Amino acid sequence: MARRNLLSDVKWLLLLGVVGLLITLAFVQTQSQVVMGTWIVLGLGIVVAIAVVIAVVIVLFVIVTLAKAVRIVPQARAGIVERLGRYQRTLNPGLSLLVPYVDRLKPLVDMREQVVSFPPQPVITEDNLVVNIDSVIYFQVTDPKAAMYEIASPITGIEQLTVTTLRNVIGGMDLERTLTSREEINNALRGVLDEATGK
Repeated sequence: MARRNLLSDVKWLLLLGVVGLLITLAFVQTQSQVVMGTWIVLGLGIVVAIAVVIAVVIVLFVIVTLAKAVRIVPQARAGIVERLGRYQRTLNPGLSLLVPYVDRLKPLVDMREQVVSFPPQPVITEDNLVVNIDSVIYFQVTDPKAAMYEIASPITGIEQLTVTTLRNVIGGMDLERTLTSREEINNALRGVLDEATGK
């Protein structure tokens, strides 16, 4: 009987061991599924995060491209468009479309009448007297392409042309005629400046 009890106890111990082993295996399998599921969730989270970053980059690229493509030129201004470094066209006031990353809009040209005063210039009259003459020039850009590409500094060019013309005109007059012939000097100066600027 003792032997039977011992055998019965061993059976129960084996049965308990098998059940414990099965429970342990089930728990380990459940844990591995949880771990595996966690990795899958983490992997999906990373993929979603990368997709969101790519979408934001694409949206920003589209916004920047549209900002580069649409240009508004204000009234009394003109824009010069260069395509790959070469003159393409002149933009008039209003809404304009450019080819992004290929076209470049140079600084706007002011088409309004402008006033520039130059410092007094010493001029020698026909009777060898030195006269200091102040000059004020009113000018207006009529061809933005020519103003941008045909001269490096339009203001300096106008100043030098004005000084040269004043010296030529007043150099042929005596002092009395210089003081009384203001209109004649203005007309001569206007004629030379209009001829030089092609107006």
